[in-house]
Amino acid sequence: MTTVIQPGSRNEANPKHPAATFVVSRGLVLLRQVIGVMRNAAPAVLVAMLVLIGWELISRLSGISRVILPAPSVIIGVASRRFGFLLDQAVPTTLQTLAGFFLSVVFGGLLGVLMTYQRLAHDALYPNVILFQLVPKVAVAPLFMLWFGIGWEARVAVSMFIGFFPIVISTVTGLSAADPTLLRLFRSLT
Repeated sequence: MTTVIQPGSRNEANPKHPAATFVVSRGLVLLRQVIGVMRNAAPAVLVAMLVLIGWELISRLSGISRVILPAPSVIIGVASRRFGFLLDQAVPTTLQTLAGFFLSVVFGGLLGVLMTYQRLAHDALYPNVILFQLVPKVAVAPLFMLWFGIGWEARVAVSMFIGFFPIVISTVTGLSAADPTLLRLFRSLT
């Protein structure tokens, strides 16, 4: 059975313009991917929009003070008017957060390595690390303000406290999960 391809049909190969055929096929693949992403994101975007609309209606119709429940439109208006101030405050906040994260990676990683390779350190410290991980960070923030003041030191300490314990636990878990045969192979190659 032979198939006859009509000129101008979709199945016709165009030997004169192979690049155009490639671009069109890549464009269709990209379009399918974009549609797939939009289809997956649509429910979350729809729920977020419904929450914002409900929040706006409740804050405007309920009679609750704007100080207690400001409408999203009011928040956006104030944020746009004070954008310069917010941007000025975002820079030091970002730097302090990154400093706290860096310190938590260094000290949390070192403690995780110690706890992985020293059984006594693991037995003595791991339960305490888990216990401190359960402490609400909001409850500890005032203590850091008392100890370090209200400067950058307290903010770096809080951000370090937030990141330290998950990094210790992840380091211990990751290093403990390493395959012993792969570790022996690595030692034999070095």
